[in-house]
Amino acid sequence: MLKMYNETRESFCINFGGENEIEVEELSEFLRQTNDILGIITSFKEPNGFYKLKVKAFTKGSFEINLDAITQITPVIYGVTFHAGTLVKTYLEITKFIKELKGKAPQKMETNGKNVNVTNYNGEVNTYNAENIFIVHNSPEIVDKVRKSFEAIENRTNVKYKFKDGELALNREELEEVKQLKSMEFDTETLKEQTDVSKRSLIVKKPDLNMKSKWEFVSDKIIKAKILDEEFKEYVTTGQFHAYHGQKLLVDLESKVKYDDNFNIIDAEYNILKVYLENQENGKLF
Repeated sequence: MLKMYNETRESFCINFGGENEIEVEELSEFLRQTNDILGIITSFKEPNGFYKLKVKAFTKGSFEINLDAITQITPVIYGVTFHAGTLVKTYLEITKFIKELKGKAPQKMETNGKNVNVTNYNGEVNTYNAENIFIVHNSPEIVDKVRKSFEAIENRTNVKYKFKDGELALNREELEEVKQLKSMEFDTETLKEQTDVSKRSLIVKKPDLNMKSKWEFVSDKIIKAKILDEEFKEYVTTGQFHAYHGQKLLVDLESKVKYDDNFNIIDAEYNILKVYLENQENGKLF
């Protein structure tokens, strides 16, 4: 039978420190909360997608289980937008974020491009993906479910997650700290406006040789940008530089992006801070 969706699979492992056996209720509660968290992440990142978690095998040594996270997404024109690897990575970063809060709400959060620098109660600064922080903000029950999953394994000395890109471990003290995080309210308003400056190669789509309006460029999408480089503007208006459709320009691009509560872009402003004329292959100075 033909599948009408793209299925991806990502394996990861959880090791519970202590005895090499575990109570059924203890394990089932931990897995139930974990399964709920992965479901919340899936619904946020891909509302039309499906998700399931499968236990693959048990490995002796402390107590260790192997799991497969499986996503089923309706195909889109340009490939799969969300896959199991992203799901597992998001789950682990959110768990890491909650771990590094040390049992209390953060003092401060500041954007850094697509990332967020979070200062915890002890003054330690850690960096996370901004979208993952939005998931926690919009689904505060995730914190409660992480806490409950750790409460279910209160007799374990530690928990270690093993995944493709590395490991995430929580010792007994850190598990207890997470259990103190009964609720968490933090302000994400500052995350809804992000400014980033990067060197980019853009293709000119529609230049304004009078320098009175924004230029249209093609990068990963079509954008309109205001030229703020005064030297370049003078070259264009005096005819020393000929700009045309299809021309490549290496520039410093400033992006000012506003997001809604679901991290969807609602407004974007682009400025060209500098044009690197010495690196142009097609432009000419006369």
